[in-house]
Amino acid sequence: MAQQGSAAGDTTPAVWREIAKHVTTPDYQYGGQLTWMAENDVTILVGTDSGVPGTAFDQLTLSMELYEELGFTRSSIIDMVTTGAAQTLGLGDETGDLRAGLAADLLIVTGNPLDDLGALHRPHRVVVQGAEYSQDELD
Repeated sequence: MAQQGSAAGDTTPAVWREIAKHVTTPDYQYGGQLTWMAENDVTILVGTDSGVPGTAFDQLTLSMELYEELGFTRSSIIDMVTTGAAQTLGLGDETGDLRAGLAADLLIVTGNPLDDLGALHRPHRVVVQGAEYSQDELD
């Protein structure tokens, strides 16, 4: 995949921790294939298995937490779902980064996700196509 420039689309369900309890053994860590792919330079697109029981469409952060559990740095995880995803999808000249001239929706959180990915569960404001929404409006 790395040689061909193909990306792996991961669909981690929000309930991955529960699944991991049942499939992780001394010889196998749930999600270990993701670590292997990253070590072999395969680009990974983080996603969710939205629509399956127990997984809603707004639970990407829970999927991101699997990567932290696997030892990925928070900065690399955030890059995989922003800049890296946009570049892989051929949209890097349009979106995926906070630069002048690019389209960007913003999630403003309480805390720093580089210190704690859990901050992504604490939205303060969201800016979508220039419209700003407060936490009260998000609820």
